[in-house]
Amino acid sequence: MIELGECFLNGIGVEQNEKDAFHCFTIAADSGNADASLCLGFCYRDGTGVERDYGRTLELFRRCADNGDRDGQFAIGQCYLHGWGVQKDAKEAIRLFEMSVDAGCGPAKCELAELCKKGVFIPMDLNKTVELGHLRRYGEEVEQDLEEAVRL
Repeated sequence: MIELGECFLNGIGVEQNEKDAFHCFTIAADSGNADASLCLGFCYRDGTGVERDYGRTLELFRRCADNGDRDGQFAIGQCYLHGWGVQKDAKEAIRLFEMSVDAGCGPAKCELAELCKKGVFIPMDLNKTVELGHLRRYGEEVEQDLEEAVRL
């Protein structure tokens, strides 16, 4: 059912219809599909096929994160970073991003690398940023090495 939701969301093989996508994600999430719960959380966060509801977003993301889902940890970390439905809390966001990175989530690595690079919420740590692969990917301040960036 999640695949059908993706088709409706993106207009692949069917006419794009956000409400039908939301309906498919709801059915799949109600059956326990963690990926569908994330998709449903994004729908509530972005107002896709449903009225925006950050409370429901957090509930769905937290359900995934509490079950150790790396993408759920990353998603709820973004909520804390941006203040979507919760008080902004950079320390909690970083804690969740780090958990997600430890579980192998690439987007969380990039988010942490960006935060390190900018020194916005955590002290700039160029070595950690390089370790995370961001600077290697873009060749900023170090020699570009796409293979190493992918490996990291």
